[in-house]
Amino acid sequence: MNAIDFIRDYCRLDLRAFQTDWLDELFREQGGDRVYSQALWGVPRGNGKTELAAAVALYMLVADTKRAEVYIAAGSRDQATLAYKAARRMVEGGRLEKVVDVKPGYRRMRVPRTDSMLHVISAEGPLQHGLQPTCVIFDELWVQKKRDLFEALAGGLFKRDRALLVCISTAGYQSDSLLAEECDRGEKGEDPRFYYQWNAAPPEMPYDSPETWRRANPALSCERPFMRLQGLEDDLQRMHESEFRRWHLNQWTASEDAWINAATWDACGGEPQLLPERDTILGVDASIRHDSTVVATVQRDAGGVYHAAFKVWTPTPGREIDLGLVMAHIREQARRYHVTGVAFDPQYLHHAAQLLDDEGIPMVEWRQDNARMVPATRTLHEAVAHGRLRHGGDRIVRSHALAAGVKETERGLRLKKTEVTRGRVMDAIVALAMAVDWASRTAVPARSVYEDRFAA
Repeated sequence: MNAIDFIRDYCRLDLRAFQTDWLDELFREQGGDRVYSQALWGVPRGNGKTELAAAVALYMLVADTKRAEVYIAAGSRDQATLAYKAARRMVEGGRLEKVVDVKPGYRRMRVPRTDSMLHVISAEGPLQHGLQPTCVIFDELWVQKKRDLFEALAGGLFKRDRALLVCISTAGYQSDSLLAEECDRGEKGEDPRFYYQWNAAPPEMPYDSPETWRRANPALSCERPFMRLQGLEDDLQRMHESEFRRWHLNQWTASEDAWINAATWDACGGEPQLLPERDTILGVDASIRHDSTVVATVQRDAGGVYHAAFKVWTPTPGREIDLGLVMAHIREQARRYHVTGVAFDPQYLHHAAQLLDDEGIPMVEWRQDNARMVPATRTLHEAVAHGRLRHGGDRIVRSHALAAGVKETERGLRLKKTEVTRGRVMDAIVALAMAVDWASRTAVPARSVYEDRFAA
């Protein structure tokens, strides 16, 4: 049985023409041998590439050869698990359930009849050299920062006949990355055993046009499209431009960029209307010697507009910021407004936060890691871009906003000092992002983290 029939009948995928075309070429044979030993398919998110790669893994596990060794790999454990879960869904409840033993706790599958195995590994785990894979599926190659895992798996392919390495990815942002090297190799077209296909919008087309989106996304332009145009329209409104270009147009972007432009920030310069009875979140970005310390007081009104006021302390040479003054301001805000949460990074405020929490002020530990900063950056950018912020036009806060940069991470864009903005401070925007992120939620923190009553 060929791969397309297997994937349709056993993996239960309703394939579209662009998917069958890719599969046809991937498994094309000449003189009884496969034409390709490696493939790289670049396509935007939402086009079903992970599911299709998972189905290829199952075909190579069940129908291609005996004693198959199939590996699903990725640069992170979470990403590697996505393709495995897609494969598991295809097995469970279908025709493959009688053939394939799923071992979910180990992220493995086994075919007893042929003694074939499927394993999931990531760059976060220990490398196992000496493997002899018949197939490697590498999901989101842009995430892979080092070549170790890639080379350990690719290096074992030559030991098996008809072995196949399939890489899928969206565009990256680092010109010296593994993905960039593989794309350069594919563009040169010098390796006849390397099948390279890259679906992306032409850079000269406007990024906010549905026609551009259709050029980049085959799932949007094919017969019986399964991508929602409304979903892209929504993401256009909430995503930074460079983020939208990468995820939805599959275009390479710079690793660093400005967070917002002056005109967009100034358009939100109306006076905030802070009411004593309205739920209030404080965001605290603290430093001692070098950067500013900022408390952002934020309320969200019934119309979804955020009202923000700021208190900024700037250190001077030889004189540190007095955290006692910061604590006094937090107490004053708690007396004036209905404060339901004070989000703080514990690096400099841990002891002060414990004291304030003992006084009944709801302190919430908010570490400035990617898991929190990426969604907070997106939420704040969306609010500013759509005029749903009233920040009062403070001159110092404006300088922080225009100094703020964004940097790509595995989770998406986050506020961060960049090479372009290095030497300038942006603490007011970090504090604002923390507070706006909490204020955007339907359930805000109300109890102390020290008593383990709030699950982040």
